Amino acid sequence: MRRTGIAVNDEELESALRSIASPVRTRSGEVVAAVNVAIPWSPVAMSELVSRLGPTVQATASQISARVV
Repeated sequence: MRRTGIAVNDEELESALRSIASPVRTRSGEVVAAVNVAIPWSPVAMSELVSRLGPTVQATASQISARVV
């Protein structure tokens, strides 16, 4: 997560559940929340899901971070 800014869960918490998340940070860099998208299992490779959805998740987290005091 530190390298890419994205956390990935590929059925680690629950069978058939995958998710992609990105942190919401304060101006000082403290993580105070996260934006997460949950994805039911599909035959699509997790790397492809991250390529498709990761940038949007990160952009949304960044937009929220810009508004955090």
